[in-house]
Amino acid sequence: MVRSKLDRFVQVLIPPSLILLLTFTIIELFYNLPGWFVFTLELFDAYVIIIFAIDLYYRWFETPKFVPYVKKHWLDIIATIPFPFIFWGVEGLALLQGLKGIRLLARAARALKAARLTKLSRMIRLIRFGTRAPRIARLKGQVKEGKIRKVQPHEKTMKGVLSFKVILLITINSIMGTGIWFLTSAGAKYAGPASLISWVILALIAIYISMCFGELVSMFPKAGGVYEFGKQAYGRFASFVIGWTTSIAGSVTIAMLILGALQYLLPNSPQYYIPAAIALILAFSYVAFRGMDTSTYVLVTFSLITLTAVIGIIIPGLFNFNPSNMSPFFVFPTMSIALAIFFIAETFFGWESAIFLAAETKNPSKVMPRALITGTIVIAVLAFLLAFTAMGTIPWEKFSESAAPLRDLGVAHFGQLGGLIFSLLIFVSVIGATAGWIVTAPRLLMAIAEDKLFFTQFAKIHPKYK
Repeated sequence: MVRSKLDRFVQVLIPPSLILLLTFTIIELFYNLPGWFVFTLELFDAYVIIIFAIDLYYRWFETPKFVPYVKKHWLDIIATIPFPFIFWGVEGLALLQGLKGIRLLARAARALKAARLTKLSRMIRLIRFGTRAPRIARLKGQVKEGKIRKVQPHEKTMKGVLSFKVILLITINSIMGTGIWFLTSAGAKYAGPASLISWVILALIAIYISMCFGELVSMFPKAGGVYEFGKQAYGRFASFVIGWTTSIAGSVTIAMLILGALQYLLPNSPQYYIPAAIALILAFSYVAFRGMDTSTYVLVTFSLITLTAVIGIIIPGLFNFNPSNMSPFFVFPTMSIALAIFFIAETFFGWESAIFLAAETKNPSKVMPRALITGTIVIAVLAFLLAFTAMGTIPWEKFSESAAPLRDLGVAHFGQLGGLIFSLLIFVSVIGATAGWIVTAPRLLMAIAEDKLFFTQFAKIHPKYK
């Protein structure tokens, strides 16, 4: 009995651990990261090797003959070879050789040596990626394809209580609280006044994408969102990868939003960032624990504050608009419009956060598509007006170089006190988007757990705070 429990525990651990290993390995492959990150990744790799070794131990009881055992599990056996320890030694020798060269060579030669070390480091990272490939390749075998249920367990427990207005405001909160405050100046930086064309093109693309999400969620109005779409279209393995990738991306998004909000409000007090971030995450986690009723009040409040802040900046901008700021309109080559689209595209990210609530929405097949499309149109109009009035109030050259563009707009419209007030409003808006992710994302893990691709405890719903 002890053996079977540990075996089941390891079987559940392996797939998400491999997804994390793959994600961090790709990051390491393309970026020259600090030593502490590499060391942490190596420790995590060692942890994966250990759980693979435990898994191999239990597989022996299923095939207790050496040759058949090796034929069946040869990839797992290769995956347990501790390559990280070998490459720690190789990297250490490379570093010693590099330090020796730096002491002996002149300044010009040191630069050449540093370039060689960088190339060697990249090569070692590539080889290290290859050594982890057997473990990552084992992922598909860990996710068994099976019959896809038409009705998920949570659909029998969760009640549809959210109306169109609530979902619309939550959608606006999830999308608008991310890029609209930080990326309007990025568009001006790369395309000048012509970035307004970028906003129009991006708005049309975003509306089309919202229609795609709306169609999918009307067909599969379940809590899993993108995980459920992937499962219905491509099967359990693809949906598992999509679901866990979305979960990891959501966690990164939460960290980025909180850091961005704190930097906006307290640019000169980095010592408060970590304790403030921990406090905010715990507070919003408690809101999520209290159930959808409490979460709805909090998220709707954040959405109304966000809309108030945007409209409060746009309206005075219409009265202070200076047409000369738009001349010349085409400052950069025409291709800069496409470049600006690339940098401002994140403004419309966030649909996936809203669709996790489909199972708790009244008549989701009709309400969710309407809310997604309407919310996207509202955000598109507000984002265009915000960029238009911002560049009409402040010359685009100055606006594009500002570290806090919306705070500068508040100062331009209402003085220093206005800048402080709008900084606070923007902080609350961005934190609201963080709250949206923290409240909705557990439904994704619940859907994964219901398919027994994660710990089944995550599929349980609180009997009181449903």
